[in-house]
Amino acid sequence: MKRWGITAKLLLVPVVSVVLLAAALAFTAYTEARYTSVARQGVSRRIEEGRRYAAILNAAHGLHSQYLDLATARLARAIGPMEQRGLHALLGATMDLTAEVDDLAREAGRDAAAAARLRDASQTLTNFQDALTKLRLDASPEDVRADVVASNEAFRGLTAELTAMIADAESRGDESFSQLEGYIRRSLAILAVVMLVAGALALGVTLWARRHVVAPLGSVAAAMRRFHTEPGATVALDPGAQDEVGEILAGFNELVASIREREHALEHSAHRLREGNDALQNEVRERRAAEEELRHSREFLEVAQAAGGIGVFDLDLATHVMQGSGSFFTLQGLDPRRGAISQDQWLTLVHPDDLEALVNAFTAAVETGGAYRSEYRIRRLDRSVRWVASAGRVIHDGDGARRIVGSLMDITERKSAELALQETEARLERAVRGTSDGLVE
Repeated sequence: MKRWGITAKLLLVPVVSVVLLAAALAFTAYTEARYTSVARQGVSRRIEEGRRYAAILNAAHGLHSQYLDLATARLARAIGPMEQRGLHALLGATMDLTAEVDDLAREAGRDAAAAARLRDASQTLTNFQDALTKLRLDASPEDVRADVVASNEAFRGLTAELTAMIADAESRGDESFSQLEGYIRRSLAILAVVMLVAGALALGVTLWARRHVVAPLGSVAAAMRRFHTEPGATVALDPGAQDEVGEILAGFNELVASIREREHALEHSAHRLREGNDALQNEVRERRAAEEELRHSREFLEVAQAAGGIGVFDLDLATHVMQGSGSFFTLQGLDPRRGAISQDQWLTLVHPDDLEALVNAFTAAVETGGAYRSEYRIRRLDRSVRWVASAGRVIHDGDGARRIVGSLMDITERKSAELALQETEARLERAVRGTSDGLVE
């Protein structure tokens, strides 16, 4: 019993390839879930931190610029209601920015350096709020100038701290991105190795299939061509291994042997067929000779019937179809090639005064199973009237009367002579009667 057939061996390539690819994809998915997502989150977080630090820095510069404008107005004693409203709005914006910085300090969590810097920035903004509060009061120019100088120094420090924090966020973002690239390169390298292993396996199985599958099948094709071009040549193949290809080779040998046997049987059948064909041709020739003789007999009969003015007919009592000779139809003024006519069509040609007598003669013959004779007139299609004499007899089978066969003869001349004779006799009788009457007187 074979354990590894060709089908199993060929299926081994896609199965192993699918398993290796599934393992590679699973590892890639694991790497993505375990490392890549973390690295991406780190990159995103650092980018977001840098963006928020930059936004705070821009907002702080804007607040400080407004503060300087208001401080200049205070020194010029030009703070009116509009400036007071601007000072109030600036104080509110500073408080909002301070709260945002405090939130970032709390979000810093384990990043102690960033949290300390953010707390320092929050304290700077708190001090800035005090400076803004002093502007609302009637401070002296010297105090205002001192506050301006102090705020300049504080904002320069705040700018330096935020700039350093932005640079630190960018640096950490670059590190996270480099880490992400490393994870991706590692996954791609593993996937490439898996693909190379699968490709090498596929190549090896292809070479094996070329040797153990393609070559034997090629020998089958060559044997088939030789079998076609050299019918008597030996084309037996060695089955070789006990696998599907071996079964194909063995099946080919069995097929060739079966074809050889059928060829011999076919040759024997062809010989018998030729003998039967010769016998059939002899029989056909004999039948044709008989048909030719019959045709001559029919032609002779037709000529005899035409010469004697006689036609024959055959009436089928079941179908009421009357078949007749050419003379039969010619006597009745019909096309001699017609061959058949229905009983009703035939009776329409009978003179109405003679129809009843003819029908009675037919009916009596059918009922008694005997023969009939009748003389009657027919009216042809050309409106001429002819006298005919018809005689026939009933043919029986197991179920009773089946057919009536008979003949038809034109007796017009005889009938004309008889009628003329009868008329002459009648005249003579009248003449004799008249002469006798005169003598008596």
